[in-house]
Amino acid sequence: MGTAAYGIRAMAEDDIGQAHALSQAVRWPHRPEDWRLLRAAGHAIVATDAAGAVVGTGLWWPYGSNVGSLGLVIVAPDRQGAGIGRRLMDAILAAAGERTMLLNATV
Repeated sequence: MGTAAYGIRAMAEDDIGQAHALSQAVRWPHRPEDWRLLRAAGHAIVATDAAGAVVGTGLWWPYGSNVGSLGLVIVAPDRQGAGIGRRLMDAILAAAGERTMLLNATV
């Protein structure tokens, strides 16, 4: 499935359960309340498949007008390699504008 089959949109409160399931699928320790807090503190997007299921996430937090950080970039294990992560990163970087961005990542 090409990347055109996936949509990118703002994360809604109703997406928290699916976002949490993605973090569990990649063995990250985030709880639903962590997702809610981090979403409220910054900007969150999701990638969805043709059926509307959340298959990827990405969040970013501005620190003033010049710096920001990004993280929680997750793609469902069975959808990795389809360019979804690239689309999430492109959307975050476009939204962040000219800020210098710091990536919070795992090995």
